[in-house]
Amino acid sequence: MKKNLEILDFEDKKSKAGQRYTRFQTNDGWMSCFDKNVAEALKEFEGKTASVEVAESGEFKNIKKCYGKESDEDSEEVEVEKIGEVKKSSQNGLKSQNAMYVSYAKDLAVAIIGARAYDANFKLGLEWVEEVMNVAIEMIKKARSELNHN
Repeated sequence: MKKNLEILDFEDKKSKAGQRYTRFQTNDGWMSCFDKNVAEALKEFEGKTASVEVAESGEFKNIKKCYGKESDEDSEEVEVEKIGEVKKSSQNGLKSQNAMYVSYAKDLAVAIIGARAYDANFKLGLEWVEEVMNVAIEMIKKARSELNHN
């Protein structure tokens, strides 16, 4: 949803999974931003109002895009932009979702490899790393499939 937000404050943070993000205090409460470029652009609006794209999921609010200076949401120009953004955002949403699953698989593979690295006799080979990555991908696919069925 496109809206105008006053950026009151911000803080750089790190998720439990190690992903860096920025939290912004706005006139509409705290919101997260996981896109580094968007976060950097928003930091320039501290104490000002910016036009942004916000995605809400339950209690979570994430800033997805920064359009710049606040806009008049009633103008025709904004409506045309919103229609174009719906098409673009569905494509970007799929890419973003795929990137999320790739990241989960990578994190899982790194954890498996890290756990094995404590064995002093263990020698890391390319075939073994590929096998671990394949196992991680299959685990993520299974979890995704199971969660989509419930």
